[in-house]
Amino acid sequence: MGRSMIRKGLIALAMGALLAVPARADVADGVAEWRAGNYREAVMLWLPAAARGNSHALFNLGLAYRQGRGVPRDLDRAEDFFKRAAEKGHAPARTYLGIFHVRRNEVARAVELWQQSAQEGDAHARYMLGIRHFSGRGVPVDRPRAYGYMLLADNAGLTQARRPLRRMEAALSEQEKADGRMLAEQLSGAPLVTLADAGAEASPAERAAASVEQERAEAAVAAVRTVNVPPPGQSVETVRANTGDDAPVLASEAVAFRVQLGAYGSRAAAETGWAQIQSANAALFDSTTPVFRTFESGVRLRVGDFAQRAAASAYCEQIKAAGQACFVAAED
Repeated sequence: MGRSMIRKGLIALAMGALLAVPARADVADGVAEWRAGNYREAVMLWLPAAARGNSHALFNLGLAYRQGRGVPRDLDRAEDFFKRAAEKGHAPARTYLGIFHVRRNEVARAVELWQQSAQEGDAHARYMLGIRHFSGRGVPVDRPRAYGYMLLADNAGLTQARRPLRRMEAALSEQEKADGRMLAEQLSGAPLVTLADAGAEASPAERAAASVEQERAEAAVAAVRTVNVPPPGQSVETVRANTGDDAPVLASEAVAFRVQLGAYGSRAAAETGWAQIQSANAALFDSTTPVFRTFESGVRLRVGDFAQRAAASAYCEQIKAAGQACFVAAED
């Protein structure tokens, strides 16, 4: 084999490697462009990743076509993208797909999709089911279950859940609320942290922790949202127009990056761990706000908020140099 053939072979291998890598980067870069208002550029970045089967890119394109940003508004194409993403196991896409079934009055199918997504932890599906279990539309009336689902949606940072949650708290008995909270904690696998836990009788540490959690919740508005369930006689799309469902509502495995410092069995243990880490590295963490992420087995402790992995990695290296273990975690 001549040098020319070898050179061509190496170039082909290099090009193949380049083509195999950028799917996740395309999605993250597209999210950054979307947030900057460059919708067309975002769509152009997602298209190649979607062609390679990236579920996040497929989902984001569904949102773009649904909202008519960067592309002409086309609900049929939006539904197709959501369906393709859902087939790959994308829970938020499955939730949106349920909304399209509601538009065709296929409520049973929509509920089936939302139940599956809710089981996988999707806050928006839990919100939908909370609304419906409270009113009994399409599902049996189950007020504790409705309250439990809405607690989970609110705890996940879904701001639109706050108002119906407060209405439920006013309408339900103490026993119904206790049953709903127990169900919510069974589904999440961990105690819930809500603003209600940081009332007047709470300790300063508990109030501070809940304040941090609220800041995280407000920041999570950039995560996936969905429209409210419409009242009788009103279409989903009418409700969408009335509720401003045009925010940059994208899901990506690389929307943001944080530095994880540890994982703990409970929120209290995570707070204690953070206090110890901050005390040992005051210069590095003095003005840092921790982020507590609940997962099946406990609570993750993370810090920072970076648009690019490289910046998060550089921060993690500083932390390691100070003697604290860490790694970079992508947040969706």
